[in-house]
Amino acid sequence: MSNNTQILSAEEARQATNKEIQNDDSDLLPIMELVKKSIKRKEFYCNYTGVLKDYTKEKLQGLGYKLQYMKGGGDQREPDYYVISWLSSSEKF
Repeated sequence: MSNNTQILSAEEARQATNKEIQNDDSDLLPIMELVKKSIKRKEFYCNYTGVLKDYTKEKLQGLGYKLQYMKGGGDQREPDYYVISWLSSSEKF
């Protein structure tokens, strides 16, 4: 009885993981919903409360979004958040 499981080298595992990360947009879906709501309100930014993984930040920045990390008030009622904006560098809020 043989097992058909392929043995991957560490390099192959790294490459496969990076490929999965590049092809996964699931982290962007809730953010895009916030963007759409902000557009309807005629705003050029949205606030995202939660953790943004490094690769999610890189994807957003690669799409032209600007990210600004904002420190909350130090308790659960005022959590940390990100301001995600899509103004050009010469425009202001």
